[in-house]
Amino acid sequence: TIAHRTALDTGGRTVAVLANGLDTTYPPENRRLAEEIAAQGALLTDYPLGTKPRADFFPRRNRILSGVSLGTLVVEG
Repeated sequence: TIAHRTALDTGGRTVAVLANGLDTTYPPENRRLAEEIAAQGALLTDYPLGTKPRADFFPRRNRILSGVSLGTLVVEG
């Protein structure tokens, strides 16, 4: 949350890779942040609409995180 918020607040762009469908915000208190990321960056997922987050989806999501950039800093995994 802090990394995405800082990127947006400083005029940058950010990409969030989700472990759920695009119609679900997790955690729910990040709904506004997700809307801002969608407007100024991108939300990525390979899960269909309606998919709720599950603990085993997060490690699977990490393969996308590692593949979308030249380098990746994982703050929390």
